[in-house]
Amino acid sequence: MKTKVTFVTFLLAFSVIESTLRAQSPPLLTSAFAWWTGDNTADELFTGIHGTAINGAGFSGGLVGSAFNFNGNSQYFSVPDSDQWNLGSGDFTIELWARFNTDISGRDAIFIAHDEGCGNVNKWFFGRYIGYLLFCVYPSSQVFFPLVDFRPTPHQWYHLAITRQ
Repeated sequence: MKTKVTFVTFLLAFSVIESTLRAQSPPLLTSAFAWWTGDNTADELFTGIHGTAINGAGFSGGLVGSAFNFNGNSQYFSVPDSDQWNLGSGDFTIELWARFNTDISGRDAIFIAHDEGCGNVNKWFFGRYIGYLLFCVYPSSQVFFPLVDFRPTPHQWYHLAITRQ
C-alpha cells in the first residue's frame, strides 16, 4: 500500500524553535542555516542549494503556500552533500510539518534523513518505527526513542521536531 506524504517545510537550526500553527511562516532563528520551504521550489533560501525532485516528487497545497509532496513509496527531494548535515556532538533542531494522506499506523516511515551510504558512515534519520517516533545518528549508533506513540490521523497537519541541547 502506498502512503502519500506531504512535507510543508523543514528548518535546521542550532537552538530551540517555538512555533504555532498559523496562517504565516514562523519567524526564523538567527542561528538557522538551512530552510527549504517547499513553496513551489526545492531551493534552499539562505544559500540557494538546489534540491532535485526524484521519481516524480512535487508540490501541493500546504499550510502556508505550497508544500513538498511525496507518494510515500519512492519519491523524495535530494540535496547535495554538505558538512552541515553531519550533526556531530553540537546542539541542533530539525523540524518539519507533515500531513499524511493515508493511514500509516501499520508502517514505518522516514521523514527526513542524511545518509552517506551503507555501513558505519555518517547518517541520521528522523521518522516513525514500530509506532513510535525515532531519531538515530551514526556512526555513534545513538538511537533515541522518545516513546511517543505516533499514529497520525490522515489529512491532519503535524508539527514534528527533534532538538539536542
